[in-house]
Amino acid sequence: MRPLLVVQNPGSRKGAADRETLFALLREAGFEPLGIPDELGPADYSKWIEQTASRAERVLIVGGDGSINACLAGLLSTELPFGVLPQGTANNFVRNQALPTELEGVLRVLVDGQVSKVDLASVNGLPFLTVCGLGISAEVNRTIPPLLKRVFGPIGYILHALRVFLGFGGFVAEIRSDEGFVQRARFLQLTICNGKFYGSALTVSPSATLRDGHLDLVASRASARWSLPKIWRVLRRLKRGTDPVPEVLHLRSTRFEVKTHRRLPVDVDGDLKSVSPLVVSLEARKLCILTAPAVMDSP
Repeated sequence: MRPLLVVQNPGSRKGAADRETLFALLREAGFEPLGIPDELGPADYSKWIEQTASRAERVLIVGGDGSINACLAGLLSTELPFGVLPQGTANNFVRNQALPTELEGVLRVLVDGQVSKVDLASVNGLPFLTVCGLGISAEVNRTIPPLLKRVFGPIGYILHALRVFLGFGGFVAEIRSDEGFVQRARFLQLTICNGKFYGSALTVSPSATLRDGHLDLVASRASARWSLPKIWRVLRRLKRGTDPVPEVLHLRSTRFEVKTHRRLPVDVDGDLKSVSPLVVSLEARKLCILTAPAVMDSP
């Protein structure tokens, strides 16, 4: 039996992710699972991984992007590769890697998947895997009712975001990139992405990957005359990621600095973890993950 650490968000213990069911299926697949104790929360995930790393060769994270983020420090220090059974709202990491979302496929990756390395970003010294942002996204994460997010998932998030948008006045920010770009303007949302996907199924760039060595910044200008029809059109374009969107600034760099006229909360992989100003940078091929062979060979 192959030893396997299992980090499970308590809120994800339903259906196939029920601990008893999950552990039985892992044992059938040849693993001996060691689960994180129930009394430990996200703040304890990384320390637990570090303390138990010598007892396993791989990690399974059951949860969403926030659960993965809570494990990053432990994964980095131990260099244990990990797989994911997605149970979150956006699951951007899984979508970025085109990883399976059903348990059968996740088990195949755990059994036969190869170890690969992906880029890792940081904001104000905090590591993040796919996205950090400020503006509407942070306000949504600050105010969204937990029941709405849990029951309706991405749809609930989008509906609450529209409600927040109607009352959001924006913020003034100065953006600087390592290439010398400087712009000061009023924005509604500013997002810095590692990888292709962000938000609820939005595409920053069709060519972006977790291995391209770059960050993508997208910022929605407050000066645009926004209306619900325009929001719909812009979201459709952002979902495709192939068409220019004049209302949205798009930059690519390995490092950004963002200063705001007042301190604003910053969401990091879906959770509020920092405040502005921001210094965002990237380390190439830093984090060990488990991936299917066909995905591993992609750029």
